[in-house]
Amino acid sequence: IILSIFLLTLPSVVNSSQSRVALVIGNGAYKEGPLRNPVNDARTLKNVLMRAGFQVSLLENGNKRQMLKAVKDFGKKLRKSDVALFYFSGHGSQYMDRNWIFPIGIDIGRAQDLEFETVSAQRILREMEGGTNKRVNIVIIDACRKTPTFQGYRSASRGLAAPKVQPEGTIYAFSTAPGTIAYDGDGENSPYVMELKKHLLTPGLKIEDVFKRVRVGVKNRTSRKPTPQIPWENSSLMGDFYFVPQTDGTVISSTSSQNTELVRPNVYNADEEAWNEIRNSSNPEDFITFIRHFGDSPLAETAKFKLDRLKKEQTEGGKRVTNLKLTN
Repeated sequence: IILSIFLLTLPSVVNSSQSRVALVIGNGAYKEGPLRNPVNDARTLKNVLMRAGFQVSLLENGNKRQMLKAVKDFGKKLRKSDVALFYFSGHGSQYMDRNWIFPIGIDIGRAQDLEFETVSAQRILREMEGGTNKRVNIVIIDACRKTPTFQGYRSASRGLAAPKVQPEGTIYAFSTAPGTIAYDGDGENSPYVMELKKHLLTPGLKIEDVFKRVRVGVKNRTSRKPTPQIPWENSSLMGDFYFVPQTDGTVISSTSSQNTELVRPNVYNADEEAWNEIRNSSNPEDFITFIRHFGDSPLAETAKFKLDRLKKEQTEGGKRVTNLKLTN
């Protein structure tokens, strides 16, 4: 197998004295307006964030009770953390100048039901208030998908609203501009997550520059759509933050203008080298081996997508492919 030469040196996460925690939620199994990619997006981002040194909690297709419990538990973990990140992928809407993200199993007959059936994004922001005065808060909402139309739903607006208030030291990122919708995507991930996984682990990029590259990439990916998707951010960060510092030396990563700390990176992208060796392979075993040994890589989801396609092609051609259960 091509990958065997890489097995002694697996990719490492960023080594840092920072405590980084994340809650990642992907909801797609809606009765009204099901979505194909949110769970894939959540799994992909989980893998990327783990490589960036985050302790990640993942919730897939959560109902309201499960979502609120996950947010409550997240709030306890982030109190002593230096960096806290919340990500949601699924349906969402704005109502009464607030953003609401949709659990699974909701029953909405009118816009007012949003307050009872869904989760307020402001609830997440409240959990991020307080704690260490130097903490970086990152909120990423990919919940502007084309929301299903419910009876009596017209008083709720499509898309999401810009936050009026957010804690100091917070960057709030939307997958598309306020009041517009995002696309679910035709591949294994949404256009937004495709670009996030491409740029988030780039060494030496400030968080603002990560999102700037994501914005350019998403706009290019959706340029042929009736309305191109343009991601948008709102920030109250007081200093610089790097998901991955420079690899050619020590980088100062500051979370406030008064508080800085040294971060010494230790990143080796063995997964990328291995992927470059097999990306054009037509042998399913190459991708099975890649997933076994690089399951936490952001490229793992792409490998699974390629493996599924090869299995389908060979099954249609009358060939038998090893049936391997893949786990994250």
